[in-house]
Amino acid sequence: MVKVIIPDLNKIVKFPKFKTTEGLRTVKGFWDKGRLIAKTTKTQATLPKDKNLLKKLGIRKGDKILAIAAYYGDWADALGEDGAKVCYSDISKSLVNWARENLKNIESFICCDFVSIPRKKLEFDWTFSFEPVGAGLPVAMLRSLLNKKGGILVVYVPRFIKRTRKWKTGRNLFRIINCLSKTYECRSQIERIMIEGTLPNGEKLVKPHIFGKIFTNKLARERANFDLALLGLLKNKRRVSIKKLMNISKAKRKKIERSMNRLNRISKLLEEKFRKNVLIENA
Repeated sequence: MVKVIIPDLNKIVKFPKFKTTEGLRTVKGFWDKGRLIAKTTKTQATLPKDKNLLKKLGIRKGDKILAIAAYYGDWADALGEDGAKVCYSDISKSLVNWARENLKNIESFICCDFVSIPRKKLEFDWTFSFEPVGAGLPVAMLRSLLNKKGGILVVYVPRFIKRTRKWKTGRNLFRIINCLSKTYECRSQIERIMIEGTLPNGEKLVKPHIFGKIFTNKLARERANFDLALLGLLKNKRRVSIKKLMNISKAKRKKIERSMNRLNRISKLLEEKFRKNVLIENA
């Protein structure tokens, strides 16, 4: 019998992320590591107004973008305005309703936890998010490997706050990119780019943003697809035999063992409370 540590999807999905006000379509805050962060403006940290936004992010016009944890959608809407075909998604129903009424450059909307989308291979070109929060982000970025091209994360990091908690948050995001790149043998890129835009108070800016990108490929796509399917099979299990997994997945023992090792690496990106032990019986 072998003990394997994998992401606990049940705990990830149940973890509270947003607090909404009854009857209103505005979000009052979001949960970060068990702490409610107050939100007073209907915008993201920066509002991009850059005519070369797609080019700077390495996105082509016409690319299908899944914007996860899209929040008030300033970045998702800007990508759509610049020529991408954007699907806005967020777990908050109130935010999705607000986005439907206020964002003009979005093609479709999904209200869903980002650990569940995209649901199939080759559905989108890119998964994109600006400064996302959420316990299941490593799983969400694993899902980006199902896309035609991959996933992109962007963080706003002014020079004068590099040593603050926000910079640490940025480093954690790109730790996910690096881990996925090594685990699934695909190329990644982390760069600093200058983005034109405004702050929520209207002040104009041309400030550095750091973006991380992971490029999927056929092998990474197939591995990610199998790993996510296996993770779904183990969602409600604490103990299972390897033979049963082989019968259900129609896969050989070696393939399942390699998948378990990859899921174990992904679990190390999560807080301990979002991991679970699964006992694998060899007989």
